[in-house]
Amino acid sequence: MTALEKVLTITKGNIKDLTRKADNEAEGRKKAEALLAETKKKLEEEQNKRTREMNNNQQTNDKMNSLEKQISELQDATAKQRKVFYLSGQSK
Repeated sequence: MTALEKVLTITKGNIKDLTRKADNEAEGRKKAEALLAETKKKLEEEQNKRTREMNNNQQTNDKMNSLEKQISELQDATAKQRKVFYLSGQSK
């Protein structure tokens, strides 16, 4: 085997090693990109879920405030009716 053949054999081996390494890196990059895309999708879904929950919470809070206001108004009206009834009973 001549020196040139030895160099050629070594070079071919190096090319195979480098090709294998490049393929492994490409596969790793592909997996990382897929994981990144999946994680971004999960984040977006979670953000959308939180937005819906916040909207639901706001609607619930608004409804509770409305009901509390109605209760307060009814209590005031009832108190006024009692007062009128009490005062009308005293004037007789």
